[in-house]
Amino acid sequence: MNTGLKNTKVLVVNQSLGSMFHDLIEDMAEEVKDITIICGNKVTFSSENIHIIQGPAYIKRSTISRIVSWIKFVVFTFRKIISYDKSWLIIFYSNPPMLPWFGCVLNVFRGQRYVV
Repeated sequence: MNTGLKNTKVLVVNQSLGSMFHDLIEDMAEEVKDITIICGNKVTFSSENIHIIQGPAYIKRSTISRIVSWIKFVVFTFRKIISYDKSWLIIFYSNPPMLPWFGCVLNVFRGQRYVV
């Protein structure tokens, strides 16, 4: 896979990672300089250029617990992202559902590059 991102640092944000996502990140790690993942579940990767930031877990017990876990994750993520230089490419996944909008806000206010 040739992404054209060899010198790019990538920040991936997804509260709940599955096996397909895991494989995609492993492949991407061969093509980019550095990957940091903010996620809510515990994962491990074999590549040395993948770094994990453990955020609040996704809790599916009830509608209220889902909403509360989403809010906690978004607040946690916001606090982490603002410490990163805007040159990082941020990949937002759709969990929590408000994450794609978060990328748009960051783009408007600080020129952040992002992908949904």
